[in-house]
Amino acid sequence: MAKISFLTCLKQRWNLLLLILTPLILLPLPIIINNSQARCGYIVLILSVYWISEVIPLPVTALLPLILFPMAGVLTADVVAPHYFKDIISLFFGSMAFGYAVEKVNLHRRIALFVLSWVGMATKWIMAGMMGSTAFLSMWMNNTASTSIMLPVALAVVHELGIYSENSLNRQQAAVINVAFDSTNGGGSDENKIEELTHTTQSCQRPKSKTFVETNTHFKLLCCKRQKPEVDDSSKKKHDQLKKGFLLAVAYSSSIGGLSSLVGTTPNVYLKGFVESKYGGTGFRINFLNFLFFALPVGILMLILCWFWLQWCYNKQELFQCRPPPEMFEVQTHLKAMLNKQYKDLGRP
Repeated sequence: MAKISFLTCLKQRWNLLLLILTPLILLPLPIIINNSQARCGYIVLILSVYWISEVIPLPVTALLPLILFPMAGVLTADVVAPHYFKDIISLFFGSMAFGYAVEKVNLHRRIALFVLSWVGMATKWIMAGMMGSTAFLSMWMNNTASTSIMLPVALAVVHELGIYSENSLNRQQAAVINVAFDSTNGGGSDENKIEELTHTTQSCQRPKSKTFVETNTHFKLLCCKRQKPEVDDSSKKKHDQLKKGFLLAVAYSSSIGGLSSLVGTTPNVYLKGFVESKYGGTGFRINFLNFLFFALPVGILMLILCWFWLQWCYNKQELFQCRPPPEMFEVQTHLKAMLNKQYKDLGRP
């Protein structure tokens, strides 16, 4: 019983024990090897254990060098402190605050819904609008954040397309059954009804012998029903391909948008810091405007090429269509109504 109680107490106090015992266990290192390298290694090991185990919050662990390095005599406070708030760090703070504000007021949804309503309801233009919205947001905020807030919008659009494509298929099959039922109750020759049946479904082969025409039309209906799984599989495969294309479109456009502005992604900011530390004020200085003039045209070109490639891989049948097929008009009309409703539900800006 006492053993169980001890293990329970140890489990409950594990974080506190690790927080206290880690510096004590590693203490022989700076005592035996008394130099600045050993003291620096001692601090690095402590920080590594704290970071991995998260015995204290990560932001608190990140602030410990500001205290430990001056205490150990590795670096002075006036050397350590400026690294915590350079102009690069200010850019990070600004971009994170901007991203939080955008997410808080649902600005990303407003932008996405407005653009999707404006570009048209063809699948290829919906993907183009989604990519443009994601890239624009990623220019001002973290790539991961822009991807995470745009993925639900993309999934909702693909879901609606899938639902209404399935409903359209069900209505088509219902029409097939009605035609076959009418053919069993008269109202014209069986051969004419079969011609209408095959023209409606485009899935049953037209009978070639008159003997087959004169047989029971229930057999013809079963023939059409046997084709249903193949049609369903084809529709499901098309929907899965479209879903892959939309998900990749959001991911790729987020990365492309991130490279188009100075605050879009971390490597851009590091480039600015590297150029300033390497060349100082003697050479070319990178600021937000000249970086935008350089990177934005490249990003737009990459976005267009990426859109064309995704269309070729996942939506090839609509790539060169000027007008959508008639059966897609109802789907697109409903999708536009859904987007407009969601935009109105956000309220006035």
